[in-house]
Formats: sequence, C-alpha cells, structure tokens
Amino acid sequence: MHIDLCCQVVRKGDDAKAHKELNALGGDGGGEKEMDTAKAQDALSQLQSAAAAEKAAKLERERELAKVKIDIKDVKLIMDGMCL
Repeated sequence: MHIDLCCQVVRKGDDAKAHKELNALGGDGGGEKEMDTAKAQDALSQLQSAAAAEKAAKLERERELAKVKIDIKDVKLIMDGMCL
C-alpha cells in the first residue's frame, strides 16, 4: 500500500507540473483567463453579418447570371475555336 501511495503522489505531482506547463503555454501565465461575453457575442454577430452579406451577394450574382441568354450557335463557335 505504501508503494501505491507514493506512486499516486508522484503522479499527482506530474499532473500538476503538466498542468502548470499547459497554462504557461496558454497565455499570460497568471491564472485563468475570463472571456468577455459581450466581446464574444459582438464578434459572433459580426461573423454572422459577414456570412449573411456574402450569401446575399452570391445570390445576387446567381440572379444576374441567370438573366444571361446564350445561343447554341455561340457555344458551337466557341467549341470549334477550342477544337472540341
């Protein structure tokens, strides 16, 4: 039993050391960081707005392209020019 207890103590020490090293890699090394929820929500809102704007622009472009009419003669001319 005594050996198991010593191994557990060493294991806890190793875990504490690893935890400390991970925290040091994570930032300022001065304890836990708290995230400002208002900043996080603002950033998320900006990302959602940007995604919505991109989607709207893509839909508008698709509508513009759908208005373009092509003639089969034009397609054949291009294909002949490309040797297809």
